[in-house]
Amino acid sequence: MSNPDHPDNSDAANSPTKRLTVPERSSSIRVQKRLPGGSIPERTSSKRRVSQAWDNEFCELTPDELNGKIQSVGKRLRNSRKALKRQISMDEEYWDNYLEISRLQATSAQVLSQMRKDKPDETPDEEWYTLEKAQELKRQHDSWTQWVSIMTRHKSKIQARLASGRESFVKLFATSPSGFNLPGGMGERDNSLQGEMAELMYDVYCPDRPAPSYRWDPVIGEYFDSKAARAAHLFPWRQSAYMNDIFSKGSYDELFRPENGLFLHWRVEDALDKGRIAIVPDVDLDPADPLLPMNDQQERQDRVKAWENEKVKNYKVIVLNRNDPEVTKIVATKKDLGIQAIEELHGRKLKFQTDFRPRARYIWWTFLNAILQNAWRDSSRGDNIQHIEVRKATRYWGTRRNYVKRNQLLGFVEEIGHDVESILTVGSEAGAEDGDPAIEATQALVAEAIANSAKSVYGDEEESDDESDDE
Repeated sequence: MSNPDHPDNSDAANSPTKRLTVPERSSSIRVQKRLPGGSIPERTSSKRRVSQAWDNEFCELTPDELNGKIQSVGKRLRNSRKALKRQISMDEEYWDNYLEISRLQATSAQVLSQMRKDKPDETPDEEWYTLEKAQELKRQHDSWTQWVSIMTRHKSKIQARLASGRESFVKLFATSPSGFNLPGGMGERDNSLQGEMAELMYDVYCPDRPAPSYRWDPVIGEYFDSKAARAAHLFPWRQSAYMNDIFSKGSYDELFRPENGLFLHWRVEDALDKGRIAIVPDVDLDPADPLLPMNDQQERQDRVKAWENEKVKNYKVIVLNRNDPEVTKIVATKKDLGIQAIEELHGRKLKFQTDFRPRARYIWWTFLNAILQNAWRDSSRGDNIQHIEVRKATRYWGTRRNYVKRNQLLGFVEEIGHDVESILTVGSEAGAEDGDPAIEATQALVAEAIANSAKSVYGDEEESDDESDDE
């Protein structure tokens, strides 16, 4: 999936006309290099801030102390980056600097959360965490923290693969512009490839469109201008280095193909990126009698198998947490978008103009992303991932089937936590034909979350390292 440049959410009354005008997607995403400082008014009270566990470390700092902390973090980031750029070999010092950068990125999110909710023009402390900007900072913190865990636990494995010259791991560090901007990124996107992908998608998804730039969004079930509906990647283009390892040899060839894309309105794509919705097989899996679910269990399982064998597969949308304020709030008018809130998409069947469909494994990938995103969100409430809507969504996809190598799921469970094991049902599958637990799938998911959270928090701004080199 890709994360579009989209404007801040606004009230329905201020929504634009139906053909929403949205800034064009940037060809690259980079992590912010200088962290904002700025002057913060003094607190008039010494009362301890209301905090969540993830940013609680700095809740007792004064505004001046927070300002000093963010400046210190920014300076340490610049110094660590300069040191990393000078490294010729990936020795112990290289890894120490790399991990230091990752930890500092997580720390910056914690401090920024405390700074922003301390401003007098923001909402009260207890309401801060319901805002999208706070949730994006938490996602930035969680993704970088997860990345540190992956790099620390699997350091020797990654070093061995780098030494062997294995392509996907060499690209992990070598392909981004500075060698460390994004942990899995492939640098700037080739816009010619993106343009070719969109043209191919026009041909197979909406060949009879009413205007050349109109795109059919199967989730909303309407045409939108190309500025509002993007050619969205299901498996993210930034994580291409992992693609063959996760799925199978040759999968990389489909990265910029219609098999890996859908035209989606940017609000729908954003909800998919953040795991607020999932696309699942259009199969009726509710028991005929909720009190006696075993009576027709076999019949429901047979429906899933029948769907697997269909040449033209149909899908529907599931909203994973219908109490989430981000899915219940009004974001548009029905006239503009066909819906007012994302929650209205729950249970909606995707409407296609042709018989062409994306490859099922790439749609399934967006579901795996949803599990990760919901696991992080649940951690802030002390919950676990096994809430009812996520488990319902899993019933539609069942086990991994032919979507991904089994060792990739085992690695995902090992890294994210065993709360997700029963959801993915990987432990009960016989055989281990794919070998020991592998980490490429988890790396790709976490790296993409880092990229998207950085985009949401910082936008496209990036400051030159050259300027800081002289400091």
